[in-house]
Formats: sequence, structure tokens, C-alpha cells
Amino acid sequence: AFLAAIPEQVRQRAAHIEFPAALARWEAKLDLTKSLGLSNWYRIGPFDAPEFDEAHDKSFLDETNVDLTQAHGDLKWEEMSQFVDGKVHKLHGGNSATYLYRSIHSPAARQVEFSLGTDDGFKLWVNGKVAGEKKVRRGVRPNQDRLQASLIEGENILLPKVANADGGTAFFFRALGYVLPV
Repeated sequence: AFLAAIPEQVRQRAAHIEFPAALARWEAKLDLTKSLGLSNWYRIGPFDAPEFDEAHDKSFLDETNVDLTQAHGDLKWEEMSQFVDGKVHKLHGGNSATYLYRSIHSPAARQVEFSLGTDDGFKLWVNGKVAGEKKVRRGVRPNQDRLQASLIEGENILLPKVANADGGTAFFFRALGYVLPV
């Protein structure tokens, strides 16, 4: 149906272009649920800090090269299979930082958009590079922040850090879609 709608003159000029194959590639790029492999979430923390600024600014572990087998004092990485995308998940610890981790398998290099929500601030690393951060005191809501990130073909590492002042802390995450070139 798609090709039949193209006038014959245009089809002749573009005969060397494989429209069905090109269209299939674009459709595959647009459907995150079919093409990205998202691992379960892992969590470590809370790492206590004397105040919010330190919880946000201090590196409590190697944020550019995460090792899920490495303990940090009494804290160890825990798999959190109950953490699902698109829902708010409570964490714990006042004046503290909690790290989350997941791997993302992408069949091709591409730009993606993520939706985050945090109580309070956050930093987000993708493949060891800071993709975004916000130092703010707030309650969590879905879709508070949208960030774009570059994925490489193969395994990618996503590392959000939620920095909390006092009171409760939580996070929200959802992969929204691919960023289309303009």
C-alpha cells in the first residue's frame, strides 16, 4: 500500500532505493520494546552524607566503571526485580545517595529519550558519561525530566544516582522512544 501511493515517475527515479527494507529499518528503530533489551534494576545504598550537597556531589563509588560484585563497606548491590518501568519506587535514607543500575542492549547505535522522576536530585550516567543531572529538592512525580542519551550498538550501562535531602526518597524511570533525526 505504501509503495502503490508513490507516483510512477517518482518510483522510476528512485528505483535503486529499497523502500520496503528502509521502511522496515525505521519501524524497528521506533519500537523500543521490540529492539532494546533492558535488564533488571540493581540498587546499592543508601550512602549516608552529612547534608544534601554532599549526597549529590560526592562519588560514593566509581561512577564510570560499575562492578556489581564489589561491596562498599556494608553495602552490596541487590537485584530489584520488583522495580518496573513506568512506576514510582520508594527508596530509603535521608541525606543520602542511592545508586541504581541496569544494562541496555541496543541492536544499533542510536539516540533515545528517557523520562525520570526523583525525590530529590539526580545524576544519570550512560556508558560512564554524565547524561544529565539536577540538584533540586522536590517530591517525585512521573515524567519530571526528559533526557536524551546516545546508545552504542551492543551493551550500554545506565547508572542513575538519586540524592536525597531529608524525608522520603523515590525514583521513576521510563524509556520513551528513539530520537528521530531531523
